Amino acid sequence: MENIFLADQPYLSGSDISVADLLGICELMQPVIVGHKVFANRPKLESWAARVKERLHPHFNEAHKFAFIIGDSFKSPL
Repeated sequence: MENIFLADQPYLSGSDISVADLLGICELMQPVIVGHKVFANRPKLESWAARVKERLHPHFNEAHKFAFIIGDSFKSPL
């Protein structure tokens, strides 16, 4: 995603948010919700995710609220 779609544009399909970004962030949130560090060492991907979340605020957090609650039950204790 970083090397091709986000190489020279802020969103996956160009200069503005699109359905591709909505689908992309939802797919990446699945491993994030259970504790995987998907955005670690991926600065373009992390910046893109922040832009998408900001554009979708407050709906992004509301849409993922219950997923995070459920995901917390699958995380192993440290």
